[in-house]
Formats: sequence, C-alpha cells, structure tokens
Amino acid sequence: AMQMDIKIEGITKDIMRIALEKAKKARFHILDLMTACIAEPREDLSPTAPRIESFKVPTDKIGEIIGPAGKMIKSIIESCQVGIDIQDDGTVRILSPDKASIDKAKAIIKGIAIDPEPGEEFEGPVTRIEPYGVFVKVLGGAKEGMVHVSQMHTSRIGHPEDMVKLGDVVKVKALGMDKGKLSLTMKGIPGNPEPDPNAPKDRPAPP
Repeated sequence: AMQMDIKIEGITKDIMRIALEKAKKARFHILDLMTACIAEPREDLSPTAPRIESFKVPTDKIGEIIGPAGKMIKSIIESCQVGIDIQDDGTVRILSPDKASIDKAKAIIKGIAIDPEPGEEFEGPVTRIEPYGVFVKVLGGAKEGMVHVSQMHTSRIGHPEDMVKLGDVVKVKALGMDKGKLSLTMKGIPGNPEPDPNAPKDRPAPP
C-alpha cells in the first residue's frame, strides 16, 4: 500500500512500477490457490450451515400464522426447531442452523398464508368425523378442510364412518374456499378407502 497524499518524497516511478508488478503477481498467485480449492462459487450453502431466509406473506394472514395467543407460531417453532420473526409489513424471517428446518417451517407458513387453488391435490389425516362429512388436515397441518359426505365417493355414503376412520390418511382435492373455509373432495381420487359394502343402507340422508 502507498499513501500518496503526504509520503510522496522518495517514491519514484520505478519504485511504484516494481511494487505494482509484484502486487499483481502475488494477487494472481493467491487467486490460483483459491481456484484450486473451489473453482466457482457454490450454488448453495452447506445443508448444516446456519442461515436466515426471508419472504413476504399477505398482511391479513399474519393473525392466522401467529394463531390465538401465539399457539400456531409456537407450534411451528417447536416442531421445526427454528426462530421466526414476523414484521407488520408481512416480512417473515426464519432462522435455523440447517436448510431442512427452514424449508419445513416455510412450507407450513406459506400453507397458512396462501389459499389452495381449486384442483390442487393433497394428502392428510382425518382429524374429525361428523355425520355430514370429515375434516382433513393438509399442508403439513397448516390448514384443515372439510369433505362433505356427498364428496367422499361417487356412490352414496350413509355415514362417513362407513368409509374412513379417525387417523386415516386420505387423498383430497381442493374445491375452493367457502365462507373462508377450505372445501375438499375425495371423489375420483385413486388410493382412497372404499365404502364398507356391509354398512347399513337405511340411515337418514346427512344434512
């Protein structure tokens, strides 16, 4: 390094030329050593490298992400082992020592913040059974939707328990949002349970 504002006496052009040539050779030597270790930048960090990732969600979904008394966000933090910070403008920051945990938390948060499009398919457990249909958790538990009994099978179902039981994992398709609630169907989706052929046929029609 040369400080040329006050230390210019005795610094000739030859001295500067020699110094700059040596610096250039040294710089290229260092770059060659670096290239031998890694020829180009890594596309991503090591999976175990600490990281922080930020993204935006609609501001009107912040309350759902946090949940009553912070129940939802606490659940995400505990299950994914991450730190989460949400700003009033919808900016979400997730901190974690590994990428897999961030990806898991991000998927859950986006599942809460973004309503499924009609036709999207999911898989999830049956969490509740009522005479009129079943409730299924999707998107890693981020959302719960209802399958009306009329949408469970192409044939008539007398009662949802004639086809599924609590805890069964079923495949569903989004029909859309109805009064803010997710409506689902199981009709025509391969891999789902079949109705019990021995179920009573004289049950009253569900509401």
